[in-house]
Amino acid sequence: MAEPTATGVVAFLGRPGDAATLALATEHLPTVRAMVRAYTRGKGFDTSTDVPADDLAAVIVSSCARLVVNPTGTVEESIGELTIRHGTFSGWTLPELAVLHQYRKRAL
Repeated sequence: MAEPTATGVVAFLGRPGDAATLALATEHLPTVRAMVRAYTRGKGFDTSTDVPADDLAAVIVSSCARLVVNPTGTVEESIGELTIRHGTFSGWTLPELAVLHQYRKRAL
């Protein structure tokens, strides 16, 4: 198991050496990590080191990356006739949920 890092998020985004992206990843990573830990109710985190399982670490990195590229949550921007729609972090993706549900205890 490896602890997700801000450097790992920056590398995932293909922006190694980008100081601004690293700063955002450093700021947002603890929040996303806490959200994953809360969703799984601590399952999948090592009891002695609190390091997440590799698949949970991947969820943390990928969801943190979505938050880092659009920290303000801007959905759409328009300049004249040009409109750009941005991706936002508004919850987990289906692949992320598939991983998270392996750890979350649910009703039968």
